[in-house]
Formats: sequence, C-alpha cells, structure tokens
Amino acid sequence: READEDAREKELKALMKIFSPHRKGARPHILCGDFNSNAPWQDIDIAKCRARTQEEWRANGNRLPRRVVQNLTDHGYVEALRSVDPEAAKTAVTFTTLHPGQRVDYILSFGIDPGLIIDAWVEIDRLATYASDHYPICAEFA
Repeated sequence: READEDAREKELKALMKIFSPHRKGARPHILCGDFNSNAPWQDIDIAKCRARTQEEWRANGNRLPRRVVQNLTDHGYVEALRSVDPEAAKTAVTFTTLHPGQRVDYILSFGIDPGLIIDAWVEIDRLATYASDHYPICAEFA
C-alpha cells in the first residue's frame, strides 16, 4: 500500500540521517534485513504472493510501491545480489516461504568495492522454509 510505503520512506529518511556521517566520511558499512519493500528491478509474480499482497496490488492499480529500495540505491548503496547476479536479483524471492512471490530482504553496502562482493544468494533450503516466513538472503564479501 502507498500509505505503508510512505511510512517506510519516513523511517528511511531517519536512517539516512543517522548514516549520513558514515557516507560523508566514506566509511564502509552494510545495511541488511527485511525492508518490507520491493526493488524497482524485481519481477514480482503476484499470483504466488499471499492474498493480502494481491489485494494491495489490485487496490494500487496492479502495482506495488518500490521507492524505498530505489532511494537506498540513489544514496549510493549497492544491493549485493544485483551486483553479482542481476538476473537472479530480478527473480529471487524471499517472502513468504509459503507464498514466495516477491523479495523484501536485501543486503546493501556502501563504500565497499562491488568487486569485493564474491557471491550473494537467497537460501531456499528445505529447512529454511520452516525457520521463518522469509527465506534468508546471504552474501560473501572478500
């Protein structure tokens, strides 16, 4: 929903303010976890998403907001999976393990040479399905 994305944008504004000295000082850092947001490059299979997401999709003109992740990349953050495998970044899913139709989990780095991101992936192991309602996103940095 747009209202939810608006709330996340306000939260992101506060986060960007907190991390501003790190960006200005070119200090490498990583932001990771569940951002409850979709990336603009992501292919979402709405038919596989949970019913609530499908309802939000329809109510929002057959689209889901994608501004938060875009804002992070606009601030210079590099999304790990997209950096090492742009095609996988389009189709990988993390949410939900029961209705895997979208990805809302990311590992974003700042001030780290993208060439130092050795690998990134979504762990879709059978056991991961039972550990959480999200599949874990992983990355290996040199």
